[in-house]
Amino acid sequence: MKRNTIRSNNNFRRRWKRLIFLYIILLSATQVTQLAYTLQIDPHESRPGNEKLSIRDTRDLFGTDLNPMPDSLQPNRSRILLLAGRNDSLPVQTAAVKSPSVSIAWSKPTQGKADPEKDGYRTRQAATGIGFFIQRTDAGTTENRHQIGTDPFIPEQRPFQEVRVPPVDGLSLAVLMLVIAAATLVSEDLTCIGAGLLAARGVIDLPLAIFASFAGILIGDILLFLAGKYLGRPALKHPPLKWMIKEDDVTRSSRWFAAKGPVIIIASRFLPGSRLPTYFSAGVLDTSFWRFTLYFSVAAALWTPLLVGLSAIIGERMFDYYDLFSQYGILILVGTVILLWLLIKLVIPLFSYRGRRMLRSSIYRKMRWEFWPPYVFYIPIVLYYVFLGFRFRSLTLFTAANPAIPEGGFIGESKTQILDNLARSEAFVARYRLIKSDSTPENRLQQAFDFMHEIDVRFPIVMKPDTGERGTGVAIIGSEKQLSDYLDMAVGDVIIQEYVDGHEYGVFYYRYPDELTGHIFSITDKQLLKLTGDGKSTLEKLILSDERAVCMAKFHMRNHKDRLYQVPEKGEEVPLVQVGTHCRGALFLNGESIRTPELEAAIDRISKTFSGFYFGRYDIRTPSVADFKKGKRFKIVELNGVTSEATHIYDPGNSLWYAYGVLMHQWRIAFEIGSVNRNRGIQPATPRQLLARLLN
Repeated sequence: MKRNTIRSNNNFRRRWKRLIFLYIILLSATQVTQLAYTLQIDPHESRPGNEKLSIRDTRDLFGTDLNPMPDSLQPNRSRILLLAGRNDSLPVQTAAVKSPSVSIAWSKPTQGKADPEKDGYRTRQAATGIGFFIQRTDAGTTENRHQIGTDPFIPEQRPFQEVRVPPVDGLSLAVLMLVIAAATLVSEDLTCIGAGLLAARGVIDLPLAIFASFAGILIGDILLFLAGKYLGRPALKHPPLKWMIKEDDVTRSSRWFAAKGPVIIIASRFLPGSRLPTYFSAGVLDTSFWRFTLYFSVAAALWTPLLVGLSAIIGERMFDYYDLFSQYGILILVGTVILLWLLIKLVIPLFSYRGRRMLRSSIYRKMRWEFWPPYVFYIPIVLYYVFLGFRFRSLTLFTAANPAIPEGGFIGESKTQILDNLARSEAFVARYRLIKSDSTPENRLQQAFDFMHEIDVRFPIVMKPDTGERGTGVAIIGSEKQLSDYLDMAVGDVIIQEYVDGHEYGVFYYRYPDELTGHIFSITDKQLLKLTGDGKSTLEKLILSDERAVCMAKFHMRNHKDRLYQVPEKGEEVPLVQVGTHCRGALFLNGESIRTPELEAAIDRISKTFSGFYFGRYDIRTPSVADFKKGKRFKIVELNGVTSEATHIYDPGNSLWYAYGVLMHQWRIAFEIGSVNRNRGIQPATPRQLLARLLN
């Protein structure tokens, strides 16, 4: 768990570093664009006489929008005095001339040069102007904008959205194109969209925007190819590559590239998220540089004009609705995000077989309750648990159901200690040994070999954490290298256990302390999913084509990434699942058909040898179902405590309400057994103890 947490934190930091880097690039692009404006344009908010504004004045215009001013002046029919300083870069005429119904008296600028040494000069000048305005207004001699003429302000009367900004040129154009090219190193698609919007606004010509984007993409991805070719996989451990590419993605892309050839370069250009690892993998696989450049240039030449041009067309329409956007900007933004999400998640996948099947996988997982996340599925069970807690006057009473197991087997119990308590039934327990974490990897590996030698077994063997949950960390080890790698990565104590071939079942058992005979509450037939090759399809396609395997396609493809693009022979069986855990892909069926009095008696007899155990589920393997029905020839690989489930509920033929009914019945039995044990003097765990167990 510690390694997983560290890996998650590293992924989180890597994503934030990319976002910060992207923000810096985009901020720089914005500043360069603004500079291009100040160097080139003659804004329509000009001074009388169409004089060009200075760079400082134009920069001020970017931070100030006077368009709403005429709306506030519109209902006013009074004479208005507008005072403006001689050096004001945003004269009040800019807004006033846009409201033809307002009658305005202008303040005549005072002749002469202001003397800042003269105290009160500006105040007296303003007071003189105001007094003069009042006198003229009373006498009816004030001038309005119609009397002084509006020819100098004709450009002011054009709506803002109709303005076409002349393209930048010279040094400004060169700098802007360099920024666009550099921004592609962070996000190619986002940069192409931004370049298209700049073209739509008139800042840069569309062909130049396309060329700058294409050049940046070409240079950046050739550098990525060369990094893979000359630096190889070790480069992924250092920035900036480690911020942008995951090693697992490169591994998958390498196999994809090796299986389907350089044409994948063109395909990846249209598959967001696959480009960087694919191009890096092409370099790692020592692909011809000139062949890569040819294929890539063709792909970029198709993709870049399409994306930049489409963005320019859409951007042109967006600027036509500038005023509408200014009023409903947030709603439009939210709507745009939703549309983009639907486009990426629903529309784009429809254009490929893999995309359609992965979409179906997502739909299946939402429609079939057996794949719901625990925090959704268990809501009614948690409510029922709270009800039972109030009914039995203790929310932790269930922990007294198994006095011999800490907290009844709530969470984090030692599997080794539980199996040790079945020593009197060792003929029915798969042989095992605990390997402590307080020794060197070499010593742990030697302990594993010693165990295999003592019980005279070869690979495969089973490795699992001593305190794992829901199949986490369980692995079928088939070689010395896999064993060494597992022990190197293992955190905490682990168990090595003999591998028992055959069918796997889950048998849920309970017995009230005052009863002589226990009961089998549930039997689960655990089907380990297998696929059959047809001699034509890759393993990936077989997974996607199977109606059951596709439900957990991402999980299966991640587990079998090393051979995902291999083509199994016709009739060859490929096991997808080796561990009987539902969350790891096993199919759970109702195994009630194998219940027999002999089996029930055998499970009851074994359970009674474990003093203080009354409630839990056995995970059992047997080479013969017929013998298992007779209570013979089976091996217990694990025994789970009070929070184990009657897993037959996950049979696809069961309804959600049936599953809830079974689980509620199971929890009621746990509380009832805990109540009997409490009356016999056994105290349940305290809430603090349970919290400590959870945190541990």
